[in-house]
Amino acid sequence: MKVKIKTNKIMVDIILPQLYGKQLTITIGGKMTTLNKYIKHMEIDSTRRLPSDIYKLADETYFSESRDEEIKKGDMDLFHLIRALIKNSNEKCLYDELVKTKNKYNKLRTKYNKVVLKLMED
Repeated sequence: MKVKIKTNKIMVDIILPQLYGKQLTITIGGKMTTLNKYIKHMEIDSTRRLPSDIYKLADETYFSESRDEEIKKGDMDLFHLIRALIKNSNEKCLYDELVKTKNKYNKLRTKYNKVVLKLMED
């Protein structure tokens, strides 16, 4: 994650290729805001149509451990949302590595069992 501070604007560039395969760039003037507020601002301010996956992201839910409830990602503060996406991305990577390791273990275990059976036959 890169954070650049220029005048009154904070620019946050975050790349989440595992989740969305695109670069998400958010510029916020001065105060904290939610994703939904930012989307509405961009609909007014931008001459281009916003990507449809951003609307889908805003409608997705996230389990808030601190609130102990599901909340819409669009209702989350942008910095909190970014941190949550990073956390989920890291957890997904760890889970994927765990699955790969378990698969390798199962293959080795199968080979080991075959060798043991062959030795017992001899």
